[in-house]
Amino acid sequence: MDFFEKVGRRLAGASRDVAQKTQQLTETARLNGMIADAEKQIQSLYAAIGEAYYQRHREHPTEQERERIDQINELYRAIAQHRQAIEELKATDKKDDAGKCPQCGADAAQGAAFCNRCGAKLDAQRPSPDSHVCPQCHRPVDGESQFCGYCGTKLN
Repeated sequence: MDFFEKVGRRLAGASRDVAQKTQQLTETARLNGMIADAEKQIQSLYAAIGEAYYQRHREHPTEQERERIDQINELYRAIAQHRQAIEELKATDKKDDAGKCPQCGADAAQGAAFCNRCGAKLDAQRPSPDSHVCPQCHRPVDGESQFCGYCGTKLN
């Protein structure tokens, strides 16, 4: 019986050790998660402070930060140019598709009401005689507008 008692004690001790190590690992993981959350909050606050500083000093940067503020301003200009290029691509894509059947993609005859390949009804989305269209992106604009609201082109 002595043998079985020793084995039982060893198993009980090993179980306690495993349970204790599991608790330690669980607690360590929980604390690491809390640390990661706090670090994310700190980074977010740093970003907010930096953005607030930039907003206050972008027009008249201090000597120490002039280079970084100039870099940020240049990046904003690049973003604006990229967005304009995207809008122009979208406008070109729409213009290219204007004379095509929306169902099968076949070229549609000017003024046709139905596709001559598949018979689908064609949308007659032509601007009315009194509407205005931007000469650059071909989107509708208000007749009193000085500039296109989509691409910024000066209107006549």
